[in-house]
Amino acid sequence: MRLSALCALAVAASAAHGGLPQVDTAGIEPEPAAAGPQRWVHVTLDRDLPERRDPFNLFDPRAHNFRDLLDLLAGARGDEQVRGVVLAVDDPGLGWSRFQSLRRAIAALRAEDKEVIALLTEESTGGYLVATACDEIVMAPAGALMLTGLQLDGVFLRGLLDLVGIQPDIMQIGIYKGAGDMFTERAFTPALREAYTSLVDDLWAQMIAMIAEGRALDPAQVEALIDQGPFTAGAALAAGLVDSLTQREDFVRELEIASGDGFILDREYGEEDAAAPEFNIFNILQMMQAPAETAPSQSPKVALVYASGPILPGRATGGPFEDTDVIHADDFVDLLHECRDDATVRAVVIRLDSPGGSALASDMIWSEIRALRRAKPVVVSMGNLAASGGYYIAMAADEIFAEPATLTGSIGVVGGKFVLAGLLEGHLGITHDTLARGRNAGFSSPFTPFSPTERAALETLMREVYATFTRQAAESRGMTAEQIEAVAQGRLWTGRQAHANGLVDTLGGLEEALARAQDLAGLDEADRAQIEIRELPPPMNFFEWMSQYMAGSAGAALPATLARLLPAADLTAVAQAGVWQALMAEEQVMTLMPVVLSVR
Repeated sequence: MRLSALCALAVAASAAHGGLPQVDTAGIEPEPAAAGPQRWVHVTLDRDLPERRDPFNLFDPRAHNFRDLLDLLAGARGDEQVRGVVLAVDDPGLGWSRFQSLRRAIAALRAEDKEVIALLTEESTGGYLVATACDEIVMAPAGALMLTGLQLDGVFLRGLLDLVGIQPDIMQIGIYKGAGDMFTERAFTPALREAYTSLVDDLWAQMIAMIAEGRALDPAQVEALIDQGPFTAGAALAAGLVDSLTQREDFVRELEIASGDGFILDREYGEEDAAAPEFNIFNILQMMQAPAETAPSQSPKVALVYASGPILPGRATGGPFEDTDVIHADDFVDLLHECRDDATVRAVVIRLDSPGGSALASDMIWSEIRALRRAKPVVVSMGNLAASGGYYIAMAADEIFAEPATLTGSIGVVGGKFVLAGLLEGHLGITHDTLARGRNAGFSSPFTPFSPTERAALETLMREVYATFTRQAAESRGMTAEQIEAVAQGRLWTGRQAHANGLVDTLGGLEEALARAQDLAGLDEADRAQIEIRELPPPMNFFEWMSQYMAGSAGAALPATLARLLPAADLTAVAQAGVWQALMAEEQVMTLMPVVLSVR
């Protein structure tokens, strides 16, 4: 039963008097209880959910990641006691690829005759895309729908660098690479504008198709409506973009009346009976003890290994404030070795969300994934982004899954350095003098640009890395060198475009990748019935947390600490510049995606 039918008279009456529609439930008699279950699962989508659980989140045992949300919806789908799901959508910052994963999970619920209702207040495009997958969309009468179109923004720092006297001396291999453009340009170059126009056009087409399908509208109608946005709640209702206007509290009362006896709105569905620890001296002392060793489970497992953030060489320095969304090559290789050596791990899924980074570290991880494949199947599931070095490590897997809106590809190389002489002398009064031996002694100097011979040497290194990248891509994807070159050159693609170009095997999300890994492992029904998903790296207990903190470097954690103190600031470009600085201190050749992008 569509709940909008209950409030149709109230909407009409309110419209006649020119006011906001409200629903008076006082005179509505409860309907006879419908046959079957009356439990409704309430889910709030009001924030970004990390791919992996925060390893330092010690005091909230019910902290969630994105997979927890998918598991919750899958559990409700198979639960005979659940009639439907209520999604309270409040501008979740999950990214387009994860919105698509959620839409597919909602479709699976509906296929099992579970009703799914979205509640909106003031919603932007991303949250609305999730809502359009539901049976019904209910909006607050004073709400708004900020459906205004699609915009891709590139961030350029050249003006800032000029202002402070820093000279970027950067080279790129690939006409569409563009990773250095953030520092050398003030706007998109013609080549980058061409590539990004293609991205925007494909994302726009996906967006129109999702809305048209969900709201039973013609695509041309959807485009015309978007040009009229943003919408008040009343205008959204009149345009057919939502189904009814009701306050959330009133909606719950309507739902209870419609459900009859046995109604339950379950806001803690699927939660384990875990509570935050009580803070007293005895509990704190107990937490500080090393955990007792337990025998590992012998059930068959699929290892789910998270790889999020820029790719850097070496290991994490440790500490509770260090950014955990970084792929440190040595640490990641240790996880792969752990998967290889554990006989109960039958397959591995790498959940990848990375803009790339160090060419050396990317190649190191690529090599280890190839070695792991000789022991057990490896599947990569791309999140919102798996570009450049992120794609480099993905192509080592047996199969690659991506959502249509994933950004991937960017097969190209960038290198260079920042010359700081202008900043030091012009702004700080610091001068330098040099004595050098060797024609290319100043190759890594931050005081002088590359000389002609140094630039030639850098170009040679970069072309060798690019040749390795494209050769291994051709081998991994079963393509010729000419076929790879046609889709390389640093060009970024949507997942749908990458699939059409042969860079991705299957369009799908994490759940589909996990299922495929079990297929490749040849698991029979008995094994599948007891399969465990082992997440790596695992969350830390207090003893492990303290051990890593004592062994780590507090100073190295400062940038991540500042970022956490300023969560509302858009620090993406600054963070990318920080990655460049860290990498250039170690090496001059990198596999990073182009200009920092914001799609909204």
